[in-house]
Amino acid sequence: METKRVQAVEVFEDATFHLHKWHSNDSTLESHDLTSQAKEALTYAKQQLGPNECEAKLLGLLWNKTEDTLTIPISSEREISTKREALSELAKVYDPLGLVSPSTLIAKILYREMCEAKLPWDSMLNERLKQRWKEWGALISETFSIPRTLAPVHQPISAITLHAFGDASKSGVSSAVYAVVQQGEVKTQGLVCAKSRLAKQNLTIPRLELVAAHMGANLVSNVEKAVSNCDMIETHCWSGSTVALHGSMEAETIGNSYLTA
Repeated sequence: METKRVQAVEVFEDATFHLHKWHSNDSTLESHDLTSQAKEALTYAKQQLGPNECEAKLLGLLWNKTEDTLTIPISSEREISTKREALSELAKVYDPLGLVSPSTLIAKILYREMCEAKLPWDSMLNERLKQRWKEWGALISETFSIPRTLAPVHQPISAITLHAFGDASKSGVSSAVYAVVQQGEVKTQGLVCAKSRLAKQNLTIPRLELVAAHMGANLVSNVEKAVSNCDMIETHCWSGSTVALHGSMEAETIGNSYLTA
């Protein structure tokens, strides 16, 4: 890592750019950032309040460098009164990897019920909807953390196995991708990404299960492209619907991935 840091600094210095403000889970790399120029780059508010040296932003997500975890904050506002407030609370959740999508899907279902009731934006919700939203807020935590890396030890990666799961109900369709990484004697499992959305109305369960299987295949395909520099990749897609399995085999919509019951 130190070699990469030196090379990066040299490359940018050739273009008269001074590279500083390092963020790393290796504290030795950040020790080079304690220069007067780096301190001057801090805003007045950060100079007065003092930045949290253990936390940083990584592509919009909160990164705890000490624990090497990514955190997705969820709004602490549990009670709502109008449809506008419900949509505002949903919009506050920034979750590009879909890590908390199982939780936010419940709120999306409630919001769709508000829309189906044709409620005005600022009219008061009935007590049943407000109570259900409050119950949803009680089930979730204010923050959700997940390990950033799937390869925690400093050893070569010998194999990566991706597992995609898809499932559906009359309310929603979801899929998730997990990775099993082999590094010598160490094997690590973890969630890579997930996705969920509201189920289209008037569709049968077998049709929705097929949509979930297709969603899982697309999701794992995107993960494969992201780790394409590793040649030791094995992919499995899983579905609990026999109808969806046979339908996908006949239509050949899954591509190179294959589904297993």
